[in-house]
Amino acid sequence: TAPHHTSMAWQTQPSAPLLSSHLGKTPQTRSLRTLRAAAPSLRADDPGDYTARVPAEVKGRHADHDDVVQFTAPIYYVEEGEGYMHVDIMRIGRLDKTCHVSYATKDGSAAAGEKYFESSGQITFSPGEYMKTVDIEIVDDDQWSPTTEFMVVLSDGENCSLGNYLYQCRVKIID
Repeated sequence: TAPHHTSMAWQTQPSAPLLSSHLGKTPQTRSLRTLRAAAPSLRADDPGDYTARVPAEVKGRHADHDDVVQFTAPIYYVEEGEGYMHVDIMRIGRLDKTCHVSYATKDGSAAAGEKYFESSGQITFSPGEYMKTVDIEIVDDDQWSPTTEFMVVLSDGENCSLGNYLYQCRVKIID
């Protein structure tokens, strides 16, 4: 039999596939105990409350009735010559109200004005809307430089909560 690798959180035992390859059969589900055994980072005594790991500035943002607005990925990649980076922001929930969220870029190893143009604004989701895109202009210069990055941060949600982890994302500029 194949060895069981504990470094992969979703590794399955050879005798218990995660999904059936036959139509009409119900996929097998994995218990929390099985996931904890496969993912050493989850302790057996962990009750599953991960709010302690959420940064202090994010805690308390969620209300049971709110939609959640967040980026679709933690990291985006763009080549310098592409001109713009398209960052997707999604909304999850009931989608029955209008909600607003602010966004702003934040320097990392890439500086605004040198590698990208600073951008900020407010996004409005109308009832039923679940996806928006923010375009950030990338500076295309003739000098080679190593991969640099900046961040885009969501804030000030109105009629929505911000995702616990995906309220910010990184954009890597490949030269």
